Amino acid sequence: MLDGPGAAEPPHALPAQHTTNTVRAFVSEVQYRIDVNTLHREPAETFALNEIGRVAIRTARPVFFDPYKANRETGSFILIDPVTNRTAAAGMIRGVSREVGDVARSGQAVSHRSQNVQWEGGLIAQADWERRNGHKGAVLWCTGYSGAGKSTVAKALVRELFAAGVQVMLLDGDNVRHGLCGDLGFSDRDRTENIRRVAEVAKLFFEQGNLVVCTFISPFRADREFARSIMPPGTFHEVFVKCDLEVCRRRDPKGLYRKAEAGEIAEFTGVSSPYEAPGAPELVLETDLHAVEDLVARAREYLQAKGLVD
Repeated sequence: MLDGPGAAEPPHALPAQHTTNTVRAFVSEVQYRIDVNTLHREPAETFALNEIGRVAIRTARPVFFDPYKANRETGSFILIDPVTNRTAAAGMIRGVSREVGDVARSGQAVSHRSQNVQWEGGLIAQADWERRNGHKGAVLWCTGYSGAGKSTVAKALVRELFAAGVQVMLLDGDNVRHGLCGDLGFSDRDRTENIRRVAEVAKLFFEQGNLVVCTFISPFRADREFARSIMPPGTFHEVFVKCDLEVCRRRDPKGLYRKAEAGEIAEFTGVSSPYEAPGAPELVLETDLHAVEDLVARAREYLQAKGLVD
């Protein structure tokens, strides 16, 4: 039941309060709405005020619960509007929609396959790393179509930052698929797992005071929200490398659009797989309207305004 319009519209992330715990949650699917007069199920994409229905929710970390029928305390939760801090929705948990292993592979929760392990903290605090580096750590997450110019702009930016003495790391979408993510394909599930892995790697670099520049198509908002959710507030900066799709098709630097349109590549973003543009990115770089050097200058100005570099 909603207390505000659009609160259950996927794929936005909301804080979920479950017993005494708060976890970042993603409404991944609105399955149906219930007509309260007839109790019939109706197709729906979102819920309005006081409407009731069934949704699938993913959480950024595992939640231990009982079905609502067995225990009302551990089988219920609320979703919170992060702007107003009001209750956006109240829910009753029926059960898991998939096995835990499947959820872990989808990238929205930590796998339970690694047993008898514990986190080892470093002897050097992040603040000490940042003090020595001369700047704070952060993650700059560049998203956009293939051919939009993510890597081109990012490489030029990294070159300038490196020359200025910034401790900067570049995680490139193609490069990680040669090793870290070489076992993954391009299904929705594999794309999500790809982003989960690189987000965790970016966080490790960030924790040692590095400025991490990531260039990934990352077509799904929920996956980008997951990457944001594992970072401390204010340290994840979403950069929309914006370019008209037709311009990307004409550029086609790797010949991928041509192959996708010929049916040689399945599930290609912009042809046979969707791209969900950011709703409120921290920075927009329009590569079809501005030169690379101008976009790099704008990115540096943004970093300076945020106090991340001099």
